[in-house]
Amino acid sequence: ANFEINGGEKYFVLWKRVLVAMGKILIAILALSCAVLPGAGKTSMPKFKWGQNKEVLFVSVIVRDLNRDSVVVTLPSEGDLHFRAKNNAAEEQALDLPLREDVKVESMKWEIAPRPDKYGTVVLITLNKVHKHRWDLLVTDPKKFKGSMDKDWSREDASLEPEEEVPYAEDHASYMTSMTEKNLQKTLSKFGTVILNVRFP
Repeated sequence: ANFEINGGEKYFVLWKRVLVAMGKILIAILALSCAVLPGAGKTSMPKFKWGQNKEVLFVSVIVRDLNRDSVVVTLPSEGDLHFRAKNNAAEEQALDLPLREDVKVESMKWEIAPRPDKYGTVVLITLNKVHKHRWDLLVTDPKKFKGSMDKDWSREDASLEPEEEVPYAEDHASYMTSMTEKNLQKTLSKFGTVILNVRFP
């Protein structure tokens, strides 16, 4: 196809050069935008601590230079707590906690605490327990949160006594097998019928 702009080929060449120059300018602007917002796309795990009484859990998530309007706390199930927020540098703060036991979904509340922590602004989350007793752990696997999780002794009820560990499996070892994630498939393949006696920690 032949292109003629304003009756001459030289005008076509001129317009082509202008469009190429404009494209380079747009690329430069986009690159500059990325340089101005170096935190965009970066996700970090915030520090958090927890305490409890017999009925309620207290989880404090701490973010330095918190963007208060960005906080989102959700409880998609009785055993999963999710936190999302950004700091003023637009860095994503994400925390997903698989809870050791169940909590009441409808009881979940959160607020930004009036007093900051030494690590930043505190988002205090409160959750009512389904089973009212002392939790020995907050999450199923504490090792995953090493360096980020701490105990909140200011909100811990010191009068809560650790529950005695009942040697349930040992007392019935002659006719019962302890099932774990490691031996589950092996046990299911060995027996035609398996009856589970499930107990909370």
